[in-house]
Amino acid sequence: MKRKTFIGWGIVAIGALAGGLLMAPRKLRRRTSAWIRGRGSDSDDHQVAQELRAAFGHLDLEPLAAEKFIADYRLFYRQAFELPLDDSIKRIFLLSTDFVQQDVDESKRIHYVAIYSPYDKPCNNPFTLRRWSREG
Repeated sequence: MKRKTFIGWGIVAIGALAGGLLMAPRKLRRRTSAWIRGRGSDSDDHQVAQELRAAFGHLDLEPLAAEKFIADYRLFYRQAFELPLDDSIKRIFLLSTDFVQQDVDESKRIHYVAIYSPYDKPCNNPFTLRRWSREG
């Protein structure tokens, strides 16, 4: 293949990719652009934090728990958030806190510990850390 032919096909391929991205649905474009940037904007982070606080409004969360989770989630998963948040992301947030280790007591303050990943620590089962007491 000649160099001119290779460069010509390369330009055609890049043009087709750019055109396809413009014709793609808005949700896909936003996800792709966030993936290229590697993170979302600060306003997106603020909206995600508000939605997490609203979802767990009945719990006493530490003030920066949602922001710490968002930063770690972006570093670990390299994904952008989609609003409204899926239940799976809310589940990951709750498992990233010490809520289960505190015996699911809603009156205690909930602290963010670290990002939960079953792939990173497959044996990390928060239910095994429950403190059992003997009565009698």
